[in-house]
Amino acid sequence: MRIGPQKLYPISFWKIFSFACIAVVIVTLMKLPELAAQFSSGYHVFNDTDDAMRLVQVRDFLSGQSWWDLKQYRLNPPDGSLMHWSRLVDVPIAVFLMLLDTILSPIPAEIVARTLLPWCVLFAFSLVYFRLCARLGGKNAYLPALVVLVMNFYILGQFAPGRIDHHNFQLLGVILLLYCLFAREKSFKNGVMIGVIMALMMAIGIETLPFSVGIGTIIVLNWIITAFYKQLIGFSLGLVVSLWGVFFATQPIAQFSLPYCDALGGAILVLLSSVAVGLTVCAYFTHKLKPIWLRLYAAIICGISGIMALAFYAPHCLASPYKAVHPILQEKWLSRVSEAQPLLQAFESANSTFVSIIYGFIAVIFVLGIMSVDAFKYKKSHRIALVYLWILLGISMLTGFWQIRAIMVFGTISMVIACYFVIFIEALNCSPRRKSIYRFLALVPFIPALAVLVYYEIAPESEEKQSIPKLCTNMGAIEQLADQNAGLVWAAIDMGPTILAFTHHSILAAPYHRNNDGNLAAVLMKPENSDEFLVQMKQRNIRYAYICEKQAVIDEIKPKLSPFVREIFNGEKLWVIELK
Repeated sequence: MRIGPQKLYPISFWKIFSFACIAVVIVTLMKLPELAAQFSSGYHVFNDTDDAMRLVQVRDFLSGQSWWDLKQYRLNPPDGSLMHWSRLVDVPIAVFLMLLDTILSPIPAEIVARTLLPWCVLFAFSLVYFRLCARLGGKNAYLPALVVLVMNFYILGQFAPGRIDHHNFQLLGVILLLYCLFAREKSFKNGVMIGVIMALMMAIGIETLPFSVGIGTIIVLNWIITAFYKQLIGFSLGLVVSLWGVFFATQPIAQFSLPYCDALGGAILVLLSSVAVGLTVCAYFTHKLKPIWLRLYAAIICGISGIMALAFYAPHCLASPYKAVHPILQEKWLSRVSEAQPLLQAFESANSTFVSIIYGFIAVIFVLGIMSVDAFKYKKSHRIALVYLWILLGISMLTGFWQIRAIMVFGTISMVIACYFVIFIEALNCSPRRKSIYRFLALVPFIPALAVLVYYEIAPESEEKQSIPKLCTNMGAIEQLADQNAGLVWAAIDMGPTILAFTHHSILAAPYHRNNDGNLAAVLMKPENSDEFLVQMKQRNIRYAYICEKQAVIDEIKPKLSPFVREIFNGEKLWVIELK
């Protein structure tokens, strides 16, 4: 069965390669200020706390920490905190560092590695993206695809210099899944490829689980409607085998029994394996499920069996992956994490990126609606492709309204919709003038989204909206702290990864929900309550405190704490002390 245009457009590898190179060059030029900051300062400039923590994790791995040991021992010592990240993303970073260490000193090697890796992932993403657009729209799709890509600031932000967190790898997985989904032949091999890619995405991070469910739903619907079972069998087998394979390759066996729902472990394996095995059996007996309603019932039973298996094995996972987070932390920390907020809450806070996403939703729905109105004029393959896009767009929108971090999937899908719109315009049997009008109508809804982003890029960011790492990171203070004897540091939760990356000290708290005990202790410790703060420092064996004006009025607490502490750094908005 073929999905998408029936016409076989010739695909030029060199043209795809050229446009991918152009995309990387344009993005590099757009990110020159960030690139200059990386190299001119002589320090790491972290875009995000996760980039700092990822670098710390890779350093520990290269220093001898076991492949299967995912604990961060300098976070809330002595027990440490188990991270929910995968070693899969550590591998390319570690390879870059090992190669560059032979010609550069450690810090420059890390800066170069953190610059090159996002470019490599962006290049791979662009290759697949332009090939998909060429498959959908032929030679007329390349230039519009390039324009859409370089205008998608939210997606490009994941490929900025220094961005070594796992989100860019997830975006690469998303575009690979879309490419496989729109393959012309729905074969067993195609299904296996989708299953393998999906399993790797689940291993890297489960933020893309809703999108993966959407892809799986489309494959199941295709089987229900057409009774074509080869793709479904390949998908189910590829998924279940790859899930278990990547789990045993990257996780200790003991991880299976841990009660976590935020990463590939027992809960996710039980859920997806139950559904996949059931679908494999149903697909194998397709010849006995000839009526379409029997296949529909069989698919529903498979889905229910997976939910029941999860409810039996890990019932707490049916509520929320963050259910184990203490209520105080949910109120004072997690609810304020921008990427963990619902989209409407982020919209109310007037965050530029999220406001533009709201407008982007409206624009993409408008464009897809224009195409769908005239869907009856298309061939069957075009209509099916539009249904696919509506399903994926709907799922990405719903998950985005639940949690903003899932919105990166929407950005990728919107780019594919823009490519598909080229087909719509070229297929119109009308005058060039009318085609120009359609192009203009498709562009108009995107103007508010672009205007919001441009405005907030130019306008200075107020202190109220700046993150704690931006306001509180002072290299003079961190250098002086690094010169002190190793000890446990109290600081704001979001400062934890930066202190880990720049010093040899341990930290009590960091923005990772599994560090429940350390984060709760850090939140409850208030420098304003000087007597209680000093007692808690002694009880926790905390040697240093990194106090920023964002957290406390420093001038008011200095007289209260000064007799009991040694001053390490004294800045206008920052005070670093050591307990005597």
